Amino acid sequence: MLLRTLLLLLLAGTAHWLNAQQNTPIPVTVRLATHGSVVFKPAPSAGEAKQFGLQSSDATLVRQLENRNGLLIYTPEAAKGKEHALFTVGLLKNHRLDMQLAKSEVRFEEIDNAVTGSITSGNVIVTGGKAHVSLQLQSGDITVRQSQWRGSAMTQKGNILLEDSTLLGAQRLLSTFT
Repeated sequence: MLLRTLLLLLLAGTAHWLNAQQNTPIPVTVRLATHGSVVFKPAPSAGEAKQFGLQSSDATLVRQLENRNGLLIYTPEAAKGKEHALFTVGLLKNHRLDMQLAKSEVRFEEIDNAVTGSITSGNVIVTGGKAHVSLQLQSGDITVRQSQWRGSAMTQKGNILLEDSTLLGAQRLLSTFT
């Protein structure tokens, strides 16, 4: 019985690893009701396997669930509204990021993924990458540097700075362009 259980666990892990290696888009859903900083960047390699998902975090404030349908990074009910330390999310090229964040400072470093989402308040900094994006901020600044991101970014209250990033359509409601 124990051997059968171990074999099933091994097969399930292998199936997920193989799925992550294919080009099929895998959803990465991020739902945070905590406050703090988040960095999204390409997953580091550890030998031949990629280490993706939550790279560092306090498990009482931010958790990760993984199944064959994708990856969920979320705030447990008891942690809502609390402050979390900086953490990193590693993304594979075939990950499709969908995020809804409360008050957060967010950095995207060399991301080539599809990115959709909204942030209640906080600043966003994008450096490099070739992502397709649809991003909305209720309040906060958006800075995009040396990026080939395509799509749109909008802030209702804040500034938008595009440096060497002419492919991104930026909109503001109560903001100024620089």
